[in-house]
Amino acid sequence: LDVQKQIMFLFCFRLSETLNCKSCTFSTNRGDAMANHLTERPDHVCSMIEDKAKDVVDRPAGDPVSGGGFKPVQDYNSDSKETNNENGAFVPIQLNRPRPISTQLKVKPLKSASSSFFKPAMTITFLKSDKPSASWSLVHLSIVLSSLCHGIHVVSRRCRLAPKAIRALITLQHRSLMQKTWSWNTDKMAEWVLSRREQQLSVTEYVLLTTARKTLGENTSMEECYSWTIDFMLRHDLGLQTTTNNKLENIQADKRMFVRSLHKKIQGGALPYHCLGCMDELPVFINTNLFLRQNAEAFQLFSSPDIRPKFDIIVSALSNGIFLPPLLFFTGTVSAIPDEFPDNVLLEARNEGFTDEERLKIWIDKVWRPHVTSKHNHESLLVVDVHRGHLTETFKERLADTNTDLAFIPQGSSRQLQPLEICVTQVLRDFLLVRWNQLVSDGGLDGLMMDQLALTLACWFSEVSSTLKSRREILRGSFSLACGTKQGNRQEESAGMITALTKALSQPPDTGGPKQELEQEPAPEPVARVKVMGDFEN
Repeated sequence: LDVQKQIMFLFCFRLSETLNCKSCTFSTNRGDAMANHLTERPDHVCSMIEDKAKDVVDRPAGDPVSGGGFKPVQDYNSDSKETNNENGAFVPIQLNRPRPISTQLKVKPLKSASSSFFKPAMTITFLKSDKPSASWSLVHLSIVLSSLCHGIHVVSRRCRLAPKAIRALITLQHRSLMQKTWSWNTDKMAEWVLSRREQQLSVTEYVLLTTARKTLGENTSMEECYSWTIDFMLRHDLGLQTTTNNKLENIQADKRMFVRSLHKKIQGGALPYHCLGCMDELPVFINTNLFLRQNAEAFQLFSSPDIRPKFDIIVSALSNGIFLPPLLFFTGTVSAIPDEFPDNVLLEARNEGFTDEERLKIWIDKVWRPHVTSKHNHESLLVVDVHRGHLTETFKERLADTNTDLAFIPQGSSRQLQPLEICVTQVLRDFLLVRWNQLVSDGGLDGLMMDQLALTLACWFSEVSSTLKSRREILRGSFSLACGTKQGNRQEESAGMITALTKALSQPPDTGGPKQELEQEPAPEPVARVKVMGDFEN
C-alpha cells in the first residue's frame, strides 16, 4: 500500500475524461473533486467529455492514443428524466483503464438540508478491462520499458521523475507477473539481450516491440505489445538493475560447467585469494555535437557496435577484496596532468585511440604485473568474458608470461559469474550518471573541454576506488557468489551488497559526512518527456 500511495501522489492520477460543470466554470479530471462540487451545489449539472489531447506527456504524431480530440459523452443533469423520477442527481464516475493500484475516491456526505430530496449521492461504475495485460496507460508502460532498456537514472533525467517513483512502477509490474501465464519460448531472445548487455551495446524499445508485434500478431494494440515486452524483460531479469535471477536453461548449464572448472583450479586452497582476479571493461560514449551544445544526452554508457567509445575504462579486482587501480583510455590528448591528479587511478591518452590489443597490453604492464604477479611468486588466475579481444592468442601469451591462467565466462553469463558485474558495475553505472547529471545541473559543461572531462572522469573513478578500498567485504562477497562458495539466498546477498556500495558511495570516504545521494531527485519540470513509440517508429 505504501508503494501504491507513493505512485498515486507522485503522478497525480487523473481520469481520461474531463468533467465540466455546465452551471459554472468548474472543470476537473478528478472524479472526487467533481463529486464534492456537485454535493455542495445540488442545482449544478455535470457533463463528461473525453479529453485525449490534454495528456501529461508529449506524444508523437500518429500515436493511436493521442488522436481524436474531444468526444462528447453524456450530460448528468438533475433535471433529466432519469433523475427527476427519483428526485436525485446521479454522478457516474468511469474508470476506463483500471490500473493495478488503488484509485482512491473521496466521497463527501451530503449536507443535512439537501439530504431529504436526494437518495444516492452518486453512482460509481468500475469498468474492468477484458485484457488485464493492457490495463496500464501507455505512458506508464513506456516509462517502465524505457527504464528496463536504458536504466532508471537515464529515464529519470529524461522524464523528470524521481528514481524511487520509477522503481515503484517496476515493482508493481513485477508483482503482476504472478497473475499472468506465459506460453512463449523466448529463451533465445533473452540470450541475445544478455549478450548485448555484457558488451555494453544498447537494447532499444524498437527492436523489442517489433518482436512483440510479430509474436502477438500485426493487429495487436500498442498497449498489449508494451505489456508483453515488459513481462518478457522482467521474467528473464533483463533490466539493467538486475537481481541475478536469470533461469535460462542454457545459461544455467554453462554456469554449472564454469563453476566446476573454476573449483578444480582453486580447490584445496592451492590458489591464494590474492592470486585470483577478474577484469572487465566499461566504455563511455560521448556524442561530440551534443557535448559542444552542453546537452545532457551527450553522455551514454551503451551504444551501437559501429560507434567507438570516447573512453574505455578497465576495472579489475582480486578475491581478497582489493580493487586494482582503474585504467582509463581516452581517445584524445591531455595537455598536462595536474599535480593533484589522484594516485589510485591511471590515465592513458592518444589522439588515434587504442586497439583492443594495445589496451590489454598496457593493462597487463601497468596494473596486473606490478600489482599482482610481480609481488607473489605464485600462479595466478584471471576471470574474464569472451569479448573485447580476450580470446586472442596474443592476450593469452602475454598473461602466460606473467604466470597467469585464464578462466573464460561463457557468453551471456557475466551477470552471474563476473564478480564485478554482480555488484560493482551496476552501482558504478548509476554513480557515473549521477555525477554527470550533477555536473550538467551545476553548469559544469560551460567551457568544459574534452580533455578536462577526461580528468573529471578520472576523479570520479578515484572516488569509487577509495570507497571500495575501505569496503573490501563487498568484493569478497561478489567473488564468493560468482564462485558458488557462499551459502544463502543469492538474490538477497547481491541486493545487500549493491545497497551497501550505493550507500558508501553517497558518503565521502574519509569524513563520513553528507554527500549527494545516488538516489537524487530530478528538478521539477512542467511536462515530463517520455517517448511513446507510435507504430514502433524511431
